[in-house]
Amino acid sequence: MKLSMLMVVLVCQLVPLDEDEQRERQERKEGIRAQQAELTEQFSRLITAMQELGSWEEHSGYVMAATEKVFERNRWDSEPDSFSLDLIREVQALPPWSIRERFDTFVGALSDRYLLDERQERILQQTIMRESNAIFTRHAGRILQYAGEAIATRAAGEAITAEHVARWVKLATPVFEDSQRALNEGAKRFMQELDPEQKAIVQRDVDAANRRMNRIDELSERWARGEWQPSDWGIEDDPIQLAGEARAAGEVAQPGEAPAAAGRATGDQGEVSGARPEPPPIVPRPPGGRDRDIAKPTASQPTDASRDRRETRAAVKGADDRWARYVRAFIRKYRLDDAQQQRAWLIYGDVKARSDRLDKRHAGQVEMLQHRLAKAADDKTQSALQMQVARHSAALARLFRQLTKRLERLPTSAQRRNAVPGEIESPLPPTADPHPSDGP
Repeated sequence: MKLSMLMVVLVCQLVPLDEDEQRERQERKEGIRAQQAELTEQFSRLITAMQELGSWEEHSGYVMAATEKVFERNRWDSEPDSFSLDLIREVQALPPWSIRERFDTFVGALSDRYLLDERQERILQQTIMRESNAIFTRHAGRILQYAGEAIATRAAGEAITAEHVARWVKLATPVFEDSQRALNEGAKRFMQELDPEQKAIVQRDVDAANRRMNRIDELSERWARGEWQPSDWGIEDDPIQLAGEARAAGEVAQPGEAPAAAGRATGDQGEVSGARPEPPPIVPRPPGGRDRDIAKPTASQPTDASRDRRETRAAVKGADDRWARYVRAFIRKYRLDDAQQQRAWLIYGDVKARSDRLDKRHAGQVEMLQHRLAKAADDKTQSALQMQVARHSAALARLFRQLTKRLERLPTSAQRRNAVPGEIESPLPPTADPHPSDGP
């Protein structure tokens, strides 16, 4: 019986496709090619529209100013949040049509952060490329529609309105949910390629990303109901937004009335102020969707968390290890202000913790190899010991490169021009090359 079934299967596999089935397959292939060509054409039109916005440096500045406000108002100020903001700033500095440069910058920053070797970096590249292409293919129509409308609105000098955002949110929700799923599933698969220390860093970043995305998801429910305001996106002072609002207000003004211009009506008497009032801070809503009064600690009654953060910052600033000395010298060189110093010490805390883990792991491995070497003059063990020392030096060098990259993003152009002359002494031992050709 089994033999008879096997013969049937083999014969069926050898039967050529009839003409109708061959034609259907060919039509499906041609349909897929046509769809891909159409997506490519639409994407090209989107990039062209972005290029027509004008100076990307100017528009990038608008985007980053808004992004920084959103991070601040939502209290996304942990070390992983700061890294994410730095990463956005670095990628955003490149124009959207520099696709390869943006991709390489994004992957390179993650590779430095997670201390990836060449194999791990290739896997990361493949994972990001595969997931990104899959998401775009599944949601191209939605993405191109809301992105195209947003760009066209900006290019026309019009203000973004609650009606715009409500429509865009409804279009973007499936894309957003799919992206969050892809982030978590992709990270889970990628972490199988990492050691425990690397996994811990990735997990912290993924957790922080999920907190931010969950917060956006909460706000999106409100925006979909038309309850959006420019301060939600940090664009209440954006020049294009303000000009668009002023133009819209002028168009609807009644005869004899002055245009509302950029300011919004304030106060009980409907008076219009020339200056925009400070927007209220965004406070997370409790489950259930209804806002409640949330008690906020006063300055004289700090929370345990805020007190712990202050004590931690004080302890960090008093540190005197090699990384702390470098950060302190960097702060002096560029005369960083208080906010910049706080970010610098957050970066230091992350780098110091990772350096300590590297040192601890290295010390254990070296001790084991030296113990084996003491028992017998083993050339293989001697070579392994030398390789371990070289790997540790390369890992420290890569960690130092990441530290310098992240710190270099902090000073303003004026601070760079007025920096104290001279180089800052490297915290690495002389044997550690800060620019090795191979990863750890």
